[in-house]
Amino acid sequence: MQDPRILTGGVTLWIMVTAVIYHFFLSTFYKPSGLALLANILLHYVTPLMMLIYWIFFEKKVRYRSFYPLVWALYPLFYALVSIVRGMMTGFYPYWFLNPGAPYPSGIGSVWNLLLFIIVIASLFVVAGYLLIFLKKLSSRKLKIGE
Repeated sequence: MQDPRILTGGVTLWIMVTAVIYHFFLSTFYKPSGLALLANILLHYVTPLMMLIYWIFFEKKVRYRSFYPLVWALYPLFYALVSIVRGMMTGFYPYWFLNPGAPYPSGIGSVWNLLLFIIVIASLFVVAGYLLIFLKKLSSRKLKIGE
């Protein structure tokens, strides 16, 4: 059985997905203030950064296989699929970019736009998964050299 710490790579990628999606697709629509602003900064910026730092520098050495980023991308894809199906049944979409039936800014405009968006974002995050693995290998080598 594989080391369960392999999941920390997936969790790191997922929290980075949260940060990037929030920053580029949601932050212009949500302008909190007071404690909500503090919570928002902690959730969408500080937590992902701290997770990335932990994963790169403090996680014990784990062997990552080349297919892991593909597996890690399944969770956000599954979340999007469930959200879209739920939205089609209830009319509620948690994010505007998952709503194929409404024009921007309430939706993404069409099923084809939604499909293209999901393909592009999923591809970017698979690439990001490979980049994370590369960074992890690079940081492991530097630590060995410095020891």
